[in-house]
Amino acid sequence: MVSTRAACCATCGTGLSLVFAALIAFASFEKNRFSPFYRDVECLETGVALKMAQFSLPPKMLPPGVPSGLPPFGLFGSVANTTGKCRNPNQVKVITRKADFKADLYLPDMSNWTWGFSEHLASSGKTNGSYIHVARVSLKEDYILPADGHGTAVTETTADAPLANFLGFMRSAVLVGYAPLYTKTVVKAKACVKLFGIPVCDAKQETVWCGTLAGNCLAPTSIGGMEVWAPGLCGLTRTVCRSGGDKGEAEMKAAVTADKLGLSTVPFPCQPASGMPPNMTCPVARAPGINATGHQMIVPGFIDGPKPDIQDLQKNEDKLNMFTNTVIVVGAVCLLCSCICTPCLVRWMLKPQGPKTTGAAASQSVPTVLTSSVEGSKEQTAVQV
Repeated sequence: MVSTRAACCATCGTGLSLVFAALIAFASFEKNRFSPFYRDVECLETGVALKMAQFSLPPKMLPPGVPSGLPPFGLFGSVANTTGKCRNPNQVKVITRKADFKADLYLPDMSNWTWGFSEHLASSGKTNGSYIHVARVSLKEDYILPADGHGTAVTETTADAPLANFLGFMRSAVLVGYAPLYTKTVVKAKACVKLFGIPVCDAKQETVWCGTLAGNCLAPTSIGGMEVWAPGLCGLTRTVCRSGGDKGEAEMKAAVTADKLGLSTVPFPCQPASGMPPNMTCPVARAPGINATGHQMIVPGFIDGPKPDIQDLQKNEDKLNMFTNTVIVVGAVCLLCSCICTPCLVRWMLKPQGPKTTGAAASQSVPTVLTSSVEGSKEQTAVQV
């Protein structure tokens, strides 16, 4: 019986020790799984293009023989369907419902813009506190970016901009060679992470500003069922995105400059389509998004940003480390107690025990000395008689 109890105790103690050791190993694995805690999401450039064939233009802005558009002149209706692909190297799954996504495409007012100065002012390029609105961008379906996986966002761009909204931008594209193009996105996304196999989710609304430098180009266009290269306004550089409302807007705006995005210009006589005198010089852009013949190219590499707030990242990383470290410490203490207590209990159970004497037997037995003295007295009495 004793050996059976000791065996059961040893088995249970060993089992608990293995459970605590496994808990320590699992907690260490979870901690290492989140190291590094954050890495940039990699989203490919999609190639922005507003094609002149989509504009409704008056006769004076069209080459001879090309039929003019119908009033109202400008850019209206669906102008682009874009598929963006991203890779998420982090351990967080991000879910964006199409109803929680709203993005708008803007042009700055170039009439009060001076390069080297205006990109550092929050008010520059704005009229009555706002940029010139061009189009609304919407998600066509929910966007799911798996943890440590790839996701695809399908968007539609719907324009609602009269021709007057583009005149300053077009003039800057001719006289300078480029102009900035901005996008403001307000999105509520749900981020989910699995810790010890338990999903933990948090929803947060974020405002993201993106910008690129755009200019004249030849963009692929479908006309009459044929794919041709036609004039358009194309993104020429890498896209820069920053989150954080006004702070993100200022950071993005300061980063969208020719010197920071690798854009340069070369002097070239103005073409008739520019509306400028032929003896005037119109700079031609040289950038990653356009080749030597002016045809649009997809900018290589990934979109720059958006970058999460460093303080938020540090706060979440500290929470994760505190939780996993607590589990590791508790598991180590329990493992140590199990390793010490189990052998002690087993040795105590296996220790030999002495025979026990019952109370009834003790009361019935008579000491030898007392018995001898009583018998002797009886013998002495018999002799005297």
